[in-house]
Amino acid sequence: MSLLNLPEPSKSDTFGSTSRRPNAPDALALLHDEAVITPLTVEVHGIATHQEDDLILASALSGKASYLVTGDGKLRKLATYEGVTILSPRAFLELLTFGLDQ
Repeated sequence: MSLLNLPEPSKSDTFGSTSRRPNAPDALALLHDEAVITPLTVEVHGIATHQEDDLILASALSGKASYLVTGDGKLRKLATYEGVTILSPRAFLELLTFGLDQ
């Protein structure tokens, strides 16, 4: 299954094409059906520039996430933290589209 039930993209597809964007109700339904609520089991302090972002990092670690997708440029400057790769939505979409072997 592709993220948000998107059709498999070709390498010639352009990002941001309106024909490929999922609609909000479908995205919310998928999140409702597939999301897993994970309790915080890890504490993070003083790593990010904002205390709230330390909580985001703690959430990613507690959920054993491989990737943390964020629009927060300051948080992305970390690049990785404790094995979690931190990247932009565009970079994550490229990763999903073209795979890990680029």
